[in-house]
Amino acid sequence: MSETNAIGHPTLKPKTPVPSDIQISHDIVKEVGLLSIDQLAKDAGIEESEIIPWGIAKAKVSLAVKDRLADSPDGNYVVVTGIN
Repeated sequence: MSETNAIGHPTLKPKTPVPSDIQISHDIVKEVGLLSIDQLAKDAGIEESEIIPWGIAKAKVSLAVKDRLADSPDGNYVVVTGIN
């Protein structure tokens, strides 16, 4: 069984060579499953009123989150994009 991070998901492990975007996506879905945006927001400490769901797998996040969590320890900023 793999190690998990603070919210219970498998810890990311760098791979060499870096896999393609589609391979990363497939690996995540295979290991974790497709999480709903509501569950992902909840796991990240984002309140339901601070997101605007855009389908089941993406959402806009209110900038109010930044102010509300200003006193929380810094985390990681991850930008994820994709093109179908």
